[in-house]
Amino acid sequence: MTDQEQRKFVDRVDFLSSPGFLDGTEGARERAGLPADTGPWRVVTPWAMYDYEDRRLRLIARAPWVTVDEILAECQHRPRVAPDVAILDSPTEEELQILRSELDPRGQNTAERSAWIVYDPEAKAYTRAGA
Repeated sequence: MTDQEQRKFVDRVDFLSSPGFLDGTEGARERAGLPADTGPWRVVTPWAMYDYEDRRLRLIARAPWVTVDEILAECQHRPRVAPDVAILDSPTEEELQILRSELDPRGQNTAERSAWIVYDPEAKAYTRAGA
């Protein structure tokens, strides 16, 4: 998971820490010795989820507290946008427990700075989980 920030969704990168689709041309991964028919599958941020269409990043879902326009405003490189951008569900208490205890026990992605935002139907408002 990465933050939804312009500095992370850029037109060009200074270096590659993971091969992704390399230069974006068809067959680039195979020419680099990587297995055929492999590559990135999803990109997830606290605001959005992306997939790949023809090796190009595509916005497919958003968090309920943010609009597509707000997401795109945080993308220096504009991704493709699916015709119907889905709205992501908030995690269940069980999923939060797994995230906090098994997937992120040091709190790098689930600590206060990046706490989940949940919908409170009584207050008709979004708040940080546990706040």
